[in-house]
Amino acid sequence: MADNVQEALDPAVVQLSREKLLRLFIPPITEPRARTPEFSGSDQGWPPKTVDVTDVREVQFRSMGDHLNDDLEERLRRAALRNPQVRDAVGERFGYIDTDETEPLKVRKGERPSGTHTRLSFFSHSRNVEVEVEMRGFLVVRVSDKEGGEPPEGEDEIRAAVGIAKRDPRLQAEVRDLAAAAILATVNDDHPAARHRLLHVTFRRPGAYMPLHNALVDLTEEQVITVHSR
Repeated sequence: MADNVQEALDPAVVQLSREKLLRLFIPPITEPRARTPEFSGSDQGWPPKTVDVTDVREVQFRSMGDHLNDDLEERLRRAALRNPQVRDAVGERFGYIDTDETEPLKVRKGERPSGTHTRLSFFSHSRNVEVEVEMRGFLVVRVSDKEGGEPPEGEDEIRAAVGIAKRDPRLQAEVRDLAAAAILATVNDDHPAARHRLLHVTFRRPGAYMPLHNALVDLTEEQVITVHSR
């Protein structure tokens, strides 16, 4: 009897009994598993759609603020390009990338920040460098180079790259009635144009998925490097 009592009071046995009770009354916790989304293939049209997704609802876009919009962005771009320092920085050939609203600069206690604080991004093809322009309202407060910057391709650059590709003798007659698109591209480090601003341009029939012609365009040198056609 004493042995049984001693065994029941043993800390290890008590701990084991507590764990058994917990398992009886508290269900085991399993970690949720994230489901990897699946998308439809190219044979079902473009853009691809998620597979086996239900209860899809449209959500109205709500801006985080009413400061920056398309009209204001265009006015800021024009104001920036009227500044002599900005014009010198971007050079004769450049592309506008985008505009982001930024945190206002520090102001004195009791003062209110004036104007929308923004940062405009350009890529100078003449100088082969990204240029950032900080503005307060429509006033340029700082212009700086962003060495090594590789911002996404801008609409100006897409139009310029497509135009260069269309003028190439190897493509001129072939792509006249085709739809064009372009994205930022890179090449191997040992390539002569490795540090240049490059865009991969594609031409395809309207509504088609696969391109008929591809061109690698160097905006820094204003030339087509390679052409591939099916």
